[in-house]
Amino acid sequence: MNEEQSNSSTKRLVKILVIVGIGIPVLVELMTLFNLINVQIFEDEEDVNGQDSNVADVRGFGEGDTLFADQETAVLIDQLRVKVSTQEWRFVLGLTSVDSISQDKLQIQVDSLILQSDKVLMSNDSNIWKFQQLVPAQAYGEWILPNGDIPTKLFISMYQGAAADSTYQISQEVPLEKIPVRYNQE
Repeated sequence: MNEEQSNSSTKRLVKILVIVGIGIPVLVELMTLFNLINVQIFEDEEDVNGQDSNVADVRGFGEGDTLFADQETAVLIDQLRVKVSTQEWRFVLGLTSVDSISQDKLQIQVDSLILQSDKVLMSNDSNIWKFQQLVPAQAYGEWILPNGDIPTKLFISMYQGAAADSTYQISQEVPLEKIPVRYNQE
């Protein structure tokens, strides 16, 4: 009789373990499905109707996008990536002047970078980029990053000569899209 009770309790334990093993994943999937349906049906309409934010403020900039598009000297992002090696991580930013006519007194300065970890990398005054007299004018800069950290936003200023002895400054906050990470063997 002990043997029958042992077999019976073993069978009962196996049944419970099978039910729990199948039941928990099914329950998790059902909860996920319920949350998706809830968000899509009930919350989506309220969010869409309640938003007054500008689309340009929400979307991030990436390679090929134009900075200062509303100014007379727009600048194109022609290189945007993180170079990873065994020694360090580097953020590379390349800019190209869109208009070659008014580029002679154009200067760009990246004021700071905000990283995924919410750290801020400040720029120093030596990071002012003067566009060369190439057609189109190009400028590049690199920053050493903490390992594993990627920029999410940059603050950039453009200085342009307005008259003989004056310049004006325009600053822009640039949210960045997913930045490609490239591994370099060294």
